[in-house]
Amino acid sequence: MRANGASIACASGHWLMGSTTDYFRAPHYFVADLARANGGLAKFRIAHKRILATCCPDIAHQVLVTRRELWRRGAYFRKLQTMLGESLLSTEGPIWKRRQGAIRPLLHRNEMPGLAPIVRGAATRMLERWEQKRRCGEPISAVEEAQTIALDVIAERLFSVGLDRTESGRISVLMQDAMLLLRERNTSLLAAPMWCPTPRNLQIADYRRQLDAYFAGRIDARLKQGPSEPPDLLDKLIVARDPATKEPLSRTALIDEVKTLFFAGLETTAPAMFWTLSLLAEHPEVAAIWREELDRVLGGRAPEWSDLPGLSYTAQIINEALRLYPPVYNLARENAEDDEINGHLIPAKTMIIISVYGVHRSASWGEDPESFRPERFASGVDWPRRSFLPFATGEHVCVGNNFAMTEMMITLAMIGQKYRLTRHDQDPIETLASITLTPSRDIRVNLEANQ
Repeated sequence: MRANGASIACASGHWLMGSTTDYFRAPHYFVADLARANGGLAKFRIAHKRILATCCPDIAHQVLVTRRELWRRGAYFRKLQTMLGESLLSTEGPIWKRRQGAIRPLLHRNEMPGLAPIVRGAATRMLERWEQKRRCGEPISAVEEAQTIALDVIAERLFSVGLDRTESGRISVLMQDAMLLLRERNTSLLAAPMWCPTPRNLQIADYRRQLDAYFAGRIDARLKQGPSEPPDLLDKLIVARDPATKEPLSRTALIDEVKTLFFAGLETTAPAMFWTLSLLAEHPEVAAIWREELDRVLGGRAPEWSDLPGLSYTAQIINEALRLYPPVYNLARENAEDDEINGHLIPAKTMIIISVYGVHRSASWGEDPESFRPERFASGVDWPRRSFLPFATGEHVCVGNNFAMTEMMITLAMIGQKYRLTRHDQDPIETLASITLTPSRDIRVNLEANQ
């Protein structure tokens, strides 16, 4: 990795383990800080493996867009197949192309009007719970409430029925525990092959069996009973066809994709929601402008799909929350052939980790990129589009981006119409890099009824 006699700066670390401890302790901070301290590109070592780190928007664009044919999803995504199977999130190449061709149209923006009443119903149930707490003077848990509504929405959109609290709690905990255990295994230097019956591998396999059995049961019941009315997302997956072969998804593929959609609907939308609620509770000046927009556009009625284009400040708030707290904080790619980055020759099979967290807080955002300023995304502002990657970019841009934005905008609009939010305490909340970007402790929020 050398050009014109200059090499890429390398992190200092343990003589044997390199930066293993520092990276696994806080991968969002480590990659961002290392790259930022070295002009946007650096390298580090985990045991014998050398890895590139970047927070440079232009390098991210090269890897994800202009040279995407060289830089592909690598071993990390393949390891997700242990839990998610061969799904849109865990595959690459021909399988991925076939799956995305069949699934992307089902999550197109034109499909989102049907999501709006589902979100309104889930938000109404949530606000009824909140009102009981408000009358008792109790704060709400932003994390718990965001996870609950995310579960309600994805379950009803997939299956046309909500999950009761026992069922939803069991499945969400099972999925989160499974992914955490898989992440622990995948970041271990001494992980045994999956065929080896270690306690960890056996637990992962058991989680996989339980999840597959649950979603297979849903799918088999639908295949037996016929489609719902109106068709839900599961119905549309069943009748989806490979655009090239015109073949339907197999039963195994249906299980993998439904499981992945459920996981993504929970683990990405919920963090975006609770970080947004936290920021609104901390910034009353932003919330005041926001409520003025809600009053002007909605006039006290529940939001419809057709109202969303008029809720521009609401969208700005969400985008700024996603910028500061991107649920997916790092993106990993591996080059199939030699490539050149900033004049440096990068040998084939090199992993690069793009710090989404670092790109989102880079100098391309101007002065004070750490501050919460929704006006960065105002209409007419020339904001740096290459520096905004909450849903990734290029061919692997998240197919659920329209789903997530619709859910968040309608939910937040209904919250803002009814309540003013304040933090229950002022103690600092740090970020933790878990499956997604999470808070170091619960975010408790006080509710005050709007007058």
